[in-house]
Amino acid sequence: MSYLEHQTRTFETLERPLWKRIELPEAVFPETIGTFEAKMKIEEGDRGVFDLRSSLSHDALEKSAIDMETLETYLAIDQGHKEGLGPKFTSYVNGFSNQGLLIHSGAKSPVRLTVSHHLSKEQPLLLDHYLIVAEEGAKVELVLDYTSDAEAVYQHYGNLKIIAKNRSEVRVTKIQRINSQSLSFDQVVTEVGEAAAVTVNDIQLGADVKAIANIQTISGMRGDANTHSLYYGQEDSKSDLSYTMKHLGKKTTSTILSKGALQKNSHKVFRGNLIFEKGATGSVGKEEEFVMLLNEKLKSDSIPGLFCKEDDVIGEHAASVGQVDVNKLFYLMSRGFSEFEAKRLMIRSAYEEVLVKMQIGEAGEIVSDEINLRIS
Repeated sequence: MSYLEHQTRTFETLERPLWKRIELPEAVFPETIGTFEAKMKIEEGDRGVFDLRSSLSHDALEKSAIDMETLETYLAIDQGHKEGLGPKFTSYVNGFSNQGLLIHSGAKSPVRLTVSHHLSKEQPLLLDHYLIVAEEGAKVELVLDYTSDAEAVYQHYGNLKIIAKNRSEVRVTKIQRINSQSLSFDQVVTEVGEAAAVTVNDIQLGADVKAIANIQTISGMRGDANTHSLYYGQEDSKSDLSYTMKHLGKKTTSTILSKGALQKNSHKVFRGNLIFEKGATGSVGKEEEFVMLLNEKLKSDSIPGLFCKEDDVIGEHAASVGQVDVNKLFYLMSRGFSEFEAKRLMIRSAYEEVLVKMQIGEAGEIVSDEINLRIS
């Protein structure tokens, strides 16, 4: 039995999960999947890109330069992570995906591409399954953009896996900006090799219910992993954001930097986990989250966690929550800005630090425009 067939059978035997964090809608995991076509723009390395949809994956994978046994090992790296979205979610996306790619890059064949997904009446459900394999010394840049029509409720389930081998570089940017009535669930699982560098930029601006799990395991010596997160909660939205860094190798480094804003009756739960396993000597991990509350009745839970089995490490974590600074607001309004314009400027300035660190070029303009639209 192949890995994908096993995932399909696993999904059918698992019970519907009950989360303690945010209540899951009854509509999750619909049985009617349908097809989905995304738009792909490959700037470099088209020979390293293969279709990974469940209906086409077997034929496509045979054309890749990775043998099937090794590939199935890579596909299974998302199994067993308690920090993830659970086996039901993982098996659902992997077994029934209607969109996805295998991206395979070598040292002399870098890959750069953008994939745009648009949810609509014709394509109301997206299950996207992406696997990045960066060989030794390889470079991969991937932008995943998610949009939707303004009306109706759409659903997105995404699962991304990254294998970054020694001295490789991988940068992934996910921009979720679907409408505020829809659902979005997204998981990223990463393996970071020796002296490899992986950056995941996670931008969550839309959806009524969104749940995110990002787990990076830094196994190789001097491996480096970074997660940059931006989020915005509007209306009555519920957000569950979990970012985890697992240090296994010596002298590894990691950073979690997250900034967000909440308005009206939105609710957010944030978890930033730094885990230092035995043997991760000389490693350094930093985690910081800041959220701006635009309403006094908002609920925001921030749970920074530090778990350590090794003595010679440095772990720093911080979380802060703040209302709009009335003194800054008064100052800006005294200079001619309206209250709305002043608040929008303050939110934008809070986001700017993370946007600069993301280094996402033209995609940054898309994010800036979307932030302005959401705030207004």
